[in-house]
Amino acid sequence: MTTTEKQHTMSAPMMRSLERVMPWGLNPRHNDAEGMADLMASLAECQQDAIHVWERPEGDLLLKGHRRVCAMRKMGWDACLQVVHHFEDEAEAYRFLLQDHGHTVALNAEEKIVAVEHGVALGMTIEELAQPLRVSQERAQLWFDLGEALPMVARSALADGRLSVHVAELLLRVETDAERREATQQLLCDNVTGEPMGFSQAQTYIQSKFVLPTKWQREWLETMAKLKKKKLPVVEGFQYVDWHERANYVQGDTGQPYPEYEFGDGYDTKEGKLWMETAKGYGVPVYVVPAPRHADGYVLLVSTKMLRDARLSALPAAAGAVTGGTDQADSAEAPSALAADEGWGDDQTMGQSDPETMRGTEEHDRAQAMLKRRQRVFLGAIFESLVETPTKVMTSGPWEPLLPWLVSVVAGTDVLHHWLGIDSAEQLQKWLEKDNRQRAPLRLALMLLLCADADRSAMPCATMAAVADALGLDVQALEARAAEGGEA
Repeated sequence: MTTTEKQHTMSAPMMRSLERVMPWGLNPRHNDAEGMADLMASLAECQQDAIHVWERPEGDLLLKGHRRVCAMRKMGWDACLQVVHHFEDEAEAYRFLLQDHGHTVALNAEEKIVAVEHGVALGMTIEELAQPLRVSQERAQLWFDLGEALPMVARSALADGRLSVHVAELLLRVETDAERREATQQLLCDNVTGEPMGFSQAQTYIQSKFVLPTKWQREWLETMAKLKKKKLPVVEGFQYVDWHERANYVQGDTGQPYPEYEFGDGYDTKEGKLWMETAKGYGVPVYVVPAPRHADGYVLLVSTKMLRDARLSALPAAAGAVTGGTDQADSAEAPSALAADEGWGDDQTMGQSDPETMRGTEEHDRAQAMLKRRQRVFLGAIFESLVETPTKVMTSGPWEPLLPWLVSVVAGTDVLHHWLGIDSAEQLQKWLEKDNRQRAPLRLALMLLLCADADRSAMPCATMAAVADALGLDVQALEARAAEGGEA
């Protein structure tokens, strides 16, 4: 008998019965059948290496030679060469089991996680486990962290090779169990290809879908607290939108509003002032909406529907002031006059009773409102797509010198007005200057070119729909969203 550290004794190889040999439940290996045919062919010639067992009263626990024992039993062997070990405790025996003596098949990714988990359950430290596994403490810790965090579907995918360790590591950046399950499903079956994602694609997906939103949410809480104190206090009519509710107001992360909202710092041509000033005059809230990719980190929005309702509710009081408190018959005509002043019709339209003329005006107004909604929704979605999925060709290059010319071409076009409410070159230049991130010049140049093309086109919405479709956006969903909006 020879003696090693911590009272570990082992015998020389000897022929012993296979009857008492049994698997140890702590063995991290799952697949004993790999390369079985070749192994059986080798054993048919002779047993070159002895198996290793830990002699126990209830039976001999198998330490090394799991595949060989499986092959031997398939071949009908009842005895084989064995080295018998005696250990002071389970941790020592487990350490020996994990050691690679050069004759074993390497553990797969899932088995490495199991190996560390079982060791920790036995009271071993990560440092103690790293040595027999021949890895750094950082790597062993990573395997343990993966075991703690990964959902079972991810671990199963690790075991069968559908998920690599490098891709699985990305899931550690996702904070909640529910989000990790959602992310795993996407990593294993991409919506477009139906295949598991590669590392680069997975990294982009995890970063944009989970890592950045979590970071931005924390930043928004800090920004909101600062804004409430001084710049945009609630008592002055500013209403803050919760991070998880922002999608009801804006598209994506740049803050492009849906058709039923206008930028608070945009110009309300009807009132001749900023939309936020108009809103305050009617007691309508100005929404402060998180928009992490916007230069300020937020946008100010005004609901045109709420503003329209506020104007309507103010009509009776205004009518009374106009008529000086006369009887109902006299005051009934006042709202029509006020409606004309509000821009709901012109003097000719309101003064005519021709139903065909009235119907034609209403249909024209509805068509214009629908056009505005569609352009706002489609251009916003296209812009978001260009922000979220930049390509390597999106470098500055010739695009920055091109922007001033594009500004002169596009400024004042209807499509730009419908999208951003911008009517002058000065306003457009300020909007361009807000986006100074990498690849911004090409992204903005593409958007301005699209605006110019859509404005010249006889079918502007068809032009935008074609671009959206080419970018992989859901055109039908965008059409539905445009149809949902109230009158802008």
